Amino acid sequence: MRQFQDHFASTGAIQPSSRFLARAMTEPLRDRRPAGGVRIVEMGPGTGAVTRGIVKAMRPDDELDCFELNPDFADYLTQLIASDPAFDARRDQIRVHTGDASHAEINAPADFVICSVPLNNLPGNAVREILGAGRRVLAGQGWFTYFEYVLLPRLHSATAASSERERINAVQELKSAFRSGNTWSRLVMLNLPPARAVHVPISAEQT
Repeated sequence: MRQFQDHFASTGAIQPSSRFLARAMTEPLRDRRPAGGVRIVEMGPGTGAVTRGIVKAMRPDDELDCFELNPDFADYLTQLIASDPAFDARRDQIRVHTGDASHAEINAPADFVICSVPLNNLPGNAVREILGAGRRVLAGQGWFTYFEYVLLPRLHSATAASSERERINAVQELKSAFRSGNTWSRLVMLNLPPARAVHVPISAEQT
């Protein structure tokens, strides 16, 4: 709650994502993965609600890099990974980086980017940088997944000041332009508020 009050734009929710949303966010990792080990990047893991879902879907040769802007959350996640038995089998395959997700760098192309950042709360230029970073680390192949709360952008846009409506509309346009024709989504009602996991396949033609 304190982080929500102090950093609403980057925190984005009063409580962490549900395990049902985490499962929806990791669907391509479970069902559409290539053979062998894969590289996974999580942007904005927060307190690790979606990270837990990622770890459940990981296999022994997979690697996960988490990029968290909020140093309090990054410290919390580091301690969680080090101490929680749920991470025992994959602990050595996970790295936590404190920093802006839009500056994410890894030493090999990723296969999956899972964005837990609340994109609808951010200014358009920040959303553009995050989406661009996702394409960059995927290097022309893989899946980019993000979430959005159902109906909230539309309701917010209808009641907000004109400058805020412009921001919301700009973010929606950026996400629309980012999505490919093969994008698909999964509605999750068992989340507060209800949300949708959006899965975007990235190909070399799009980069």
